[in-house]
Amino acid sequence: MHRIFKIILISLICFSLAGCALKETKYINGDDTGINSGIDATDPGSSENDGGNETGNKSNELENNGSKSSEDGAKSEVSEPKPFVLDEDLALGKLKVNQTKEEVEEAMEATLIKSEEETTYGIKSEYLTYDDGTYIHLVEGKVYSITVASSSHPTPRGLKVGDSASEIEKYYGKPADITGEGVWIYSPRGYDLFFVTVKDNVVQSIKVSQVM
Repeated sequence: MHRIFKIILISLICFSLAGCALKETKYINGDDTGINSGIDATDPGSSENDGGNETGNKSNELENNGSKSSEDGAKSEVSEPKPFVLDEDLALGKLKVNQTKEEVEEAMEATLIKSEEETTYGIKSEYLTYDDGTYIHLVEGKVYSITVASSSHPTPRGLKVGDSASEIEKYYGKPADITGEGVWIYSPRGYDLFFVTVKDNVVQSIKVSQVM
């Protein structure tokens, strides 16, 4: 009897130890629902994806900002021509309005081929023609207007005979008027003082004149 009781006691102890071992195994494997409920089931790669998306968005934003800056820079490069300055712009090469005849003779390298004089209403005018196509009108011994047909007499801004019509607008902007003969007229301060004759989209002659 005593032996049977001992066997039963040993059996109970073994069952008890086996139950503890089973619970420990479930805990280690994560099978226990109570423990699993506290574990975040979020995809472990989701945080990496979020980080990648954020980096990509920042790169796109920087790229877009860079493109916008380039566009703004290109716009700033395209500027309007400066206003017409009478003391500076009424010149062609070494020639300039209001020069004396002596200053003209000193400045001109071409050969004078014709000189004509006339007096109208008591005002003396002289017309000088040179072999390079330059034509100068003097009034009372001072240059009133200059017309050139040679590239050797560029404007202070760089326009010269032989340039394309697009160069005119580049240096001087849009004209006040264009005649049927292709003369582009610029009228600073309301006076017609700068003239460019264009044929077949090419500058043929340039004229500057002072206010009478």
